[in-house]
Amino acid sequence: MVLLVAKVRHVYGRHGVAGKHLQDMTGLHGFQALLGFQHWQGAKKPRKVHELFKFSVRHGYCIGENHRNGSHPLPQLLSKAPFVGRTRKLLLSADREKSLEKAEVASLELLFSGIKGDFHGGLTRKSDVRTIKQYPRDTDIRNVRQLTLVSEEELAEIAGLMGIPEMKAEWLGANVVTSGIPDLTMLTPSTRMQFPSGATIVVDMENFPCRQVADVVAQHYPEPKAGLVASAMHKRGLTAWVEREGVITAGDEIVLWVPQQRLYAHVGS
Repeated sequence: MVLLVAKVRHVYGRHGVAGKHLQDMTGLHGFQALLGFQHWQGAKKPRKVHELFKFSVRHGYCIGENHRNGSHPLPQLLSKAPFVGRTRKLLLSADREKSLEKAEVASLELLFSGIKGDFHGGLTRKSDVRTIKQYPRDTDIRNVRQLTLVSEEELAEIAGLMGIPEMKAEWLGANVVTSGIPDLTMLTPSTRMQFPSGATIVVDMENFPCRQVADVVAQHYPEPKAGLVASAMHKRGLTAWVEREGVITAGDEIVLWVPQQRLYAHVGS
């Protein structure tokens, strides 16, 4: 079903559009075709608007509803990825002061405030060095770092670059370890990751490696061939926040809904 919303400019009989003339088709690209007899996405002959839509006026707006069973939907904001990932390990810790490392659990309960019982939870958090250019330190800001995710594949790549036998997600303070999602760290911000329970998280951005996790790794491998910060750049995974509550369990499939890929060309790299 497609809904069209347009401001009513004049009331007079024209083009068979229930006596209403349309303008300002908000959010629709190339819909000027609705202003008269126009070809409609490859139609064999021009069609009158009223043949495609039924209209009603509400609060000064003309509401057009596609009555051709959604045969001409709006552009998709999110596209389903042609593959699915899987949760391989879930981790949790309630005490940040004790250690950055997290312990493996069988499931995680996702609330709008984050993972129940995890120290990364909360609707808000204190700003830190990551946002020092935007806010004074310790300003209350929205918490978009409720979860951290890493992938088995990228953990193996990091270990290889560092010349160590393994890189454990526990050492990086991660909550979710995935497999089957190529280049997890490079997923586009606003990608949705959806689990069988309906629980859904939204990717915020790449989780850059930092000295705190480097210090944890150094406790296990004090003399690597290369440092963690350099080796884990663009491989340390993502931060995300909860869009829909639910439970995720180890072994769950992960369906990805990815936004359109665009490059904003007006800022430097």
